[in-house]
Amino acid sequence: MIAKLYGTVNAILEDRLLIQVNGVCYGILCADNTIKSVNEGQEIVLWIEHIIRAETQMLCGFFTYEEQLLFRIITSVRGVGTKIGLAIISVMKPKEIVSAIVNQNKSAFVNIDGVGDKMAERIIVELKNSKHIKSLYQLFGVIQKTNEDVVEMSKLSDAIEALVALGYDYIKAQKAIIEVSTKCINSTSQDLVKSALTKLSI
Repeated sequence: MIAKLYGTVNAILEDRLLIQVNGVCYGILCADNTIKSVNEGQEIVLWIEHIIRAETQMLCGFFTYEEQLLFRIITSVRGVGTKIGLAIISVMKPKEIVSAIVNQNKSAFVNIDGVGDKMAERIIVELKNSKHIKSLYQLFGVIQKTNEDVVEMSKLSDAIEALVALGYDYIKAQKAIIEVSTKCINSTSQDLVKSALTKLSI
């Protein structure tokens, strides 16, 4: 199973990127905003959702682990497939998706291509009590604080992703990073990871 790709954009197609890694090109389905933000020849890193079905396999790529996790959560809803999942990720930022679900804001989804009124309602009903959605809502709530003791989103996200790559569960990793971030002023993501690892080993 492919989890992450480090490579060069070989070609940009309508619904996917061709990423060259060590002489092999992978076709990666991506959200529109991801496709529009890269150029041919650019080196990128993508988190990969490797979808295996009876008759086909697909690779979907995301810039952040939060996007990948939300895609996985959204496509777990009955009737929401890969195309709609990527459409939602393309139109809404992770924080907006989580907020819409938690606050049961159906109108945030209804105008997205392929999402009607019934599907928007189904997404909210099936996901509003999800532990991952609640966990992400907590993370974004911390990021929204403006005091100098809280590091910015990119550092928090990078630190959480590093712990996930080491094999820690996302929710456990997120909780540890949030706790140490409030005590580590002006820390780098590497500092946060070290502090979190110390905490997790206790």
